[in-house]
Amino acid sequence: MKPRDAPSPKRRSGAWRGFRLLEMTRRRGIDLQDTGIHVNVLSPAPTRTELALDVVGEETLTALCASTPIGRVADPSETAAVAAFLASADSSFMTGGEVFADGGFAQV
Repeated sequence: MKPRDAPSPKRRSGAWRGFRLLEMTRRRGIDLQDTGIHVNVLSPAPTRTELALDVVGEETLTALCASTPIGRVADPSETAAVAAFLASADSSFMTGGEVFADGGFAQV
């Protein structure tokens, strides 16, 4: 790997934080299995919220999400529906996992 092709330190740091979060989720899911508490991670795509629009703007948000297989920005209700599922009894057989609501971004 050439030096210019190496991931930036900021990107490596973000990947490490993500790995630690998932590892903690898996471990806590196992640790709490007998308590009825389920631990899962929701990994959403960029979502059209007031904060996102204020921080990056409509054009940047749209361009970012154009790279997902679905090709658009998530609506807050779409992410909320997945969160509601995880909080409901319908997800009672899930623990220590990650659910992607990212328009297929993690699969590319």
